[in-house]
Amino acid sequence: RLCDELGMLVINEANIESHSSYDLCPREHIFASAFLDRVMRMVVRDQNHPCIIGWSLGNEAGFGPNQTACAGWVRGYDDSRFIHYEGAVHEQWGQGPNDYRRRDGRLGTDVVCPMYPSLDEMKEWAESIAPEIGETRPYIMCEYSHSMGCSGGGLSDYWALIKCTHGLQGGFVWDWIDQGLERVDQNGRVWYAYGGDYGDSPNDGNFNCNGMIGPNRKPHPIMVEFKKCVQPVDFSSTNPQSGIVFVHNRRYFTTLADLEGMWQLMVGGFVVSKGSFVLPQTLPQCSAAIALSDVTNEIAKLPLGTFGSNEVHLDLVAIKKDAGAWHDKGHEVSREQISLSLPVKAVLLPIFNDAMVSSWLKTFSASKLGQNEIVVKTEKLEASFNTMAGGLAQLKASEDGQTYLHRGPRPNLFRAGTDNDGVKLWTGQLETKPLGLWLLSGLDHTHLVGASVKEERADLFGANNCLVVTTTADIIGSPGGKEYPGVAIADSLKKRTDLPCQIEVGKWTQRVAPLPDGSIYFENQIDVDSSLKDLPRVGIEFEVPKTLDTSYFFADGPVENYRDRCYSAYAGAYKEKISERLDEYVMPQEQGNRMNLRWLLLSSDNDDESNVAGPIKQTGSLASLLGQKRGVLIIPDNGIEFTVSRFSDAQLFAARHTNDLDPSPDTIFVRLDAAQRGLGSGSCGPQTRKEYQVNGGAYRIGFRLQMIP
Repeated sequence: RLCDELGMLVINEANIESHSSYDLCPREHIFASAFLDRVMRMVVRDQNHPCIIGWSLGNEAGFGPNQTACAGWVRGYDDSRFIHYEGAVHEQWGQGPNDYRRRDGRLGTDVVCPMYPSLDEMKEWAESIAPEIGETRPYIMCEYSHSMGCSGGGLSDYWALIKCTHGLQGGFVWDWIDQGLERVDQNGRVWYAYGGDYGDSPNDGNFNCNGMIGPNRKPHPIMVEFKKCVQPVDFSSTNPQSGIVFVHNRRYFTTLADLEGMWQLMVGGFVVSKGSFVLPQTLPQCSAAIALSDVTNEIAKLPLGTFGSNEVHLDLVAIKKDAGAWHDKGHEVSREQISLSLPVKAVLLPIFNDAMVSSWLKTFSASKLGQNEIVVKTEKLEASFNTMAGGLAQLKASEDGQTYLHRGPRPNLFRAGTDNDGVKLWTGQLETKPLGLWLLSGLDHTHLVGASVKEERADLFGANNCLVVTTTADIIGSPGGKEYPGVAIADSLKKRTDLPCQIEVGKWTQRVAPLPDGSIYFENQIDVDSSLKDLPRVGIEFEVPKTLDTSYFFADGPVENYRDRCYSAYAGAYKEKISERLDEYVMPQEQGNRMNLRWLLLSSDNDDESNVAGPIKQTGSLASLLGQKRGVLIIPDNGIEFTVSRFSDAQLFAARHTNDLDPSPDTIFVRLDAAQRGLGSGSCGPQTRKEYQVNGGAYRIGFRLQMIP
């Protein structure tokens, strides 16, 4: 009824599925009447619902005469709707690869409806197979993009192909909602139960938690990405500074009369002006050009040199004019961000003159304590280095005596596997899933061997003969070196008797240089063994005090994003409270990444705002923000990826439910990545595409860190 009222199109599916007898049931005559009975009852029951556009003969139940009998009855009873059945495009026996040339497939389906095809397979069908066999049926994926946990990798790639390729008509994301059941522990913390939590065996663990929304009906980030992929209005411009914008109506039946446009101009991530505009009454599947004179006027007001020293963006939004059955007035249906300047670029680095350097050197001292420790003091900071800590051990501000780094940057090559990396409550994945291969390489338990710390001298940013503390070490992985009780994939690793004690992962060189303005420059060079492929990440991790519980950042956001799920991420200056609870996903796993970091400020904030990231509203520039806040400012040389969390990757990987997680009592973890693997759909579909994988090689992360007492 709801779909009838709202105009949602539905394919109604018969309650037929037979995994354990996949090839038997569709061919055995004793099941024929049961097949037909279920299909007949579905059609007769729901035939008067106008939302239903097609009938599905079931799911994953092979293909044979029992389905073709059902299809014949449906066509004879209701020829106004098409028939869908995924099994009719499989190979004849088993649930193997798709067979688009199967001659009897048309008996069971009026659409080409494969399950989890790769992009390459779709291209081959459209460009080669369909023309070769004279295929006229549309291609509608029965399932694709398995939305289990932190997922949705490659959605925008699918839709870019769908939108430009005749015959490809989309598909069905599996599935709608995480089917976890709410529970409350003895401390009042909510968590969600899944297979095995009821003493049931066998079970599939959390494999029923694969929806675009959580059990609490909160949309996951994949839902935001999907909304962007299928939004009904697109904006584009070949010369955005001219104010000429093209509006594309992707609807099939209506104009844009129910929508109005909004714009905002941003400089350095902050909104400097905003306004509205009238959307042309563009016909379905048509485009129109509009001139945004207000935008060109605002651009003309920007100070001279703005485009040379800042990133400038124009956001265009389509919203509902009035409230409706499913939306409020002002509901956003489409958004596009257009860059008016160069993309992410190197941050302008400081230049120090001779007078500043001379004055600074008078306050500078470096002491070597034995063979293993160096202490550097300036007017503004005190930094301790030692070989036991593997480099920088602690960083204090001289002004207030507070510690701003509890632990300096160290190489970080592991992430708490997503469900697509590997279902961690399942065995049998050590050799077949990325997560298993990472564990076999000991990436979850790396340590530094042969660390050395020494003083060097270098010219930096106009300052001559600066002290540089250089740390070098080998990165060694220890497979099975950590315990994760109850995590099946890790438990299976512990049972192996052929594991090496150590694996050479790579080498790390870190150069740390105090600068005359009180900041510290860090350069991390991580050389990962070229034999290691499809890594989780290559980056560093350090720890700051837990009091720095609010992050302000200029990066792509506001929702988390990854290299293959970033279509719905927009450059901007955002604020986010660092939560003591991680409840985005039923199963604790990797989350919270953002791409293209320009700067990050970690500060204390006593307001009661929610943990949801949103635009910074208190100020209009980084300089103004720094005048109001204390904490740590991080400015990378180039746009890197980052995550800020109260939980280590080991904690996330060890936890089976969100209430298993207790935040670190003292620190907040900051992760900066030169590269992090994409998400893919590997829990039940194609793995992360090669262009989104991270392989062995040389990686560099450079950044300035400024303490703000």
